[in-house]
Amino acid sequence: MLQDLNLVSIFLAPDDVCPAIFEALNDRGAPSDAADLIRNDIVRRARINGEDAAAMITEYWQPFANDPFWRQSDLGGRARQPRINNLIRYFLVFMGAGGPSSKRIFRTYRAYVHKSPPAFHSVANEVQQIAITGAH
Repeated sequence: MLQDLNLVSIFLAPDDVCPAIFEALNDRGAPSDAADLIRNDIVRRARINGEDAAAMITEYWQPFANDPFWRQSDLGGRARQPRINNLIRYFLVFMGAGGPSSKRIFRTYRAYVHKSPPAFHSVANEVQQIAITGAH
């Protein structure tokens, strides 16, 4: 098993934007979980806006993101994926951003939250709305 294991070290300068690098690597390379990419984008934008990213993730994201129910694979459209990805897809549909395929959830989400005028008045409000959707 270890013969197929590859490790990669990435050394970053202090002024590098770590979440953006993670996002680029995962969005263009190996299959990744859309919810993880979205959480990463939320943290990056919250920090840029001066919002408390750690508190926001702890209060609104982790209660459902770490719940085994939301990590179970479920049929969403034609592809099986974690339920949390389906939650985000349904959130996008509810918000009028369309119903992306499982491969386009992250890109559709990012385009939606970066639109002008902004869809939400703060990143915290955005994460609250996702959490509200997940609670129903």
